[in-house]
Amino acid sequence: MSFTGTPTPQWKVDNATSKHHTIAFSTGGQAMYTISGKPCQVNKGDVLFFPKHTPRTGFSLIDDPWSFYVVQFDAIFPDTASEQQYHRIGNVITGSVYSHASSLFQDLHRE
Repeated sequence: MSFTGTPTPQWKVDNATSKHHTIAFSTGGQAMYTISGKPCQVNKGDVLFFPKHTPRTGFSLIDDPWSFYVVQFDAIFPDTASEQQYHRIGNVITGSVYSHASSLFQDLHRE
């Protein structure tokens, strides 16, 4: 499943979890998150990763509301080592991958 979030100053999520794994790509603006009890700021170009059942709370900054693409999916692991490696991925991946990731998330959303 894929969907987009448009910049809305009132956007928020309280104590959310999901039965699916989730990847969100920030296309603009800023949001504040608490993920598994750890606070973080999300900016344009950041990627959020939530294995299923990861608790999170977040809100858009009023003066710079964030926009994003979200993809939810299920995963089947071929072995225990692969699953353990998967769960070691950080919840927030910051960096300068915006131009490449933006087109990939647009393609996923269209499909």
